[in-house]
Amino acid sequence: MVERERRQLKYEKIHLVIVKSEDDKKLHPKHWSSNNYSEAQRNWRIYNLVVPIAWRLPSLTGATICSSEPNLNLFLKVAKGNVFPENYNPNNPPKKYWDTSTSVMAGNLGENLHFLKASKSAIEKIKAWLCSRKSDATPVVVTLRESSWQPSCNSHHGIWLPAAKQLAGPNHYPVIVRDMEKVSDRPDKMFLNVILCNVGTYDLDLRLALYEVSRFSIFAANGPAGMASHAPGVKFITFMTGYWSENLEHPEAETGAIVPLVCNGVGINRTPPHFGLRQSWIWKTPQTASELVDLVEENINSWKARDGSTRAPEPILKLGLRYYLNARSDSFPLFCKNFLDPLSDQNSREGCREILALYRLTNKNPITADEISSAYETYRKAKNLGRNPGSREVVGVFLRSFLRELLGASRKGGHFDQAMTIIQSELDTGNLASEDYLELADWQESLGSLTSAVETLVMHNLAYPENLVSRLRLAVLFEHLCRWDAAISIYEGLFKAGAQNPELHNRLGHCFERGGYPQKAMEQFYLANKARIEQEKFEE
Repeated sequence: MVERERRQLKYEKIHLVIVKSEDDKKLHPKHWSSNNYSEAQRNWRIYNLVVPIAWRLPSLTGATICSSEPNLNLFLKVAKGNVFPENYNPNNPPKKYWDTSTSVMAGNLGENLHFLKASKSAIEKIKAWLCSRKSDATPVVVTLRESSWQPSCNSHHGIWLPAAKQLAGPNHYPVIVRDMEKVSDRPDKMFLNVILCNVGTYDLDLRLALYEVSRFSIFAANGPAGMASHAPGVKFITFMTGYWSENLEHPEAETGAIVPLVCNGVGINRTPPHFGLRQSWIWKTPQTASELVDLVEENINSWKARDGSTRAPEPILKLGLRYYLNARSDSFPLFCKNFLDPLSDQNSREGCREILALYRLTNKNPITADEISSAYETYRKAKNLGRNPGSREVVGVFLRSFLRELLGASRKGGHFDQAMTIIQSELDTGNLASEDYLELADWQESLGSLTSAVETLVMHNLAYPENLVSRLRLAVLFEHLCRWDAAISIYEGLFKAGAQNPELHNRLGHCFERGGYPQKAMEQFYLANKARIEQEKFEE
């Protein structure tokens, strides 16, 4: 993303500064770091992954690993504001400077993010290395995932290695690149008759060169595929294995709340828009070698059909809603900044503005009555966003989520009128859940506003007439308010609905007695006693 920024600003070169700490708790504790790795493992990755791949940017002229605050401040002073990310503050840095969501966003804007290239010397070396093994064919490269992190996503040797041999065919040959965690392990018998490129595991320049000269490469949901997606000379297919591709059929999968990478803006069963035309993303874990081979060949054939075309972008509203729903605090404002002004379609522009307004209000956690009223008015306008079937479901989930937050803010701030207005307006929409009413009634009752609690429960019973517990609760409130006829009506309705309980007869008898119906009260007290005796016999 820094290369993207450099090109937009027309700067000539980049100097990379890596802010690290020998003790995360002492220096820049707010900088993001992974708890999956020890300090030694993180250092190894900085020196062997981050710095080498950064040097694959043609514009990089230097890299510095900075582990002291004075040195960092010196770099910031020399840069004179020309720092990426914008407004960088070492005391309050962003959690992440880049993830898949920013690349997806740029790809949807039609930007070319293919910046990485192997050096000429690396290509010459890898060609010589390959020629010493097979001089008359080109390789098919299989990069294995053998990680201790999320092992369910790993490449199963019994599937991937036989598939590699099948994919090579008579005119090509398989080359295996092992995971960094396993490259020093002794290969088992399944690695017979394949070529291992261990140097490609350690040296990312040589690895990128290997990918560039191969017929194609295949990956399993790992970091090398992310690197390859920014390299124009690499043809590859990556499988989103394990938990990455679970729950794809879930009703809310498209929102990103269920499927992890959807929150980065990637549509289900789609290849991210920043990928090249000969780079594919398959949302599946192959169960057999033949299935893997079939999927690879199917995608290679699709590359030929796609020749000269461009990858269709994600629908604008879906993309924004995914970022919003998953609290992508870094991605969502960037999405709005990049998409609002360039949009030519008035409806889409207004839709994005509504989403941005909702985002700001939600993150502010509105507590004043005016803010809540304003937020709800924005919410009502945003209902019109679901103009086409493709986005209606996503918009609906988004609006329900926002409505919950708005009601929560109303309760937290003690704004009865605003909460009641929201509930009354939404009564017939199906957007309110039973618990929305019941939580509001709890809140009103705890503050002593029994009349308001009654109004809320009446509306709840209209929306959810089958909820007998709520009807009983309403009857008890009517008793507290001495509205005996109203309470009697509910208790009688409960008996008609099949309720049988001695205490209900007692409460109904009490209401008849206080309401001036002594004969009916006696009948209920008799029924209560009879029901209690029968219940005791049954228990014996």
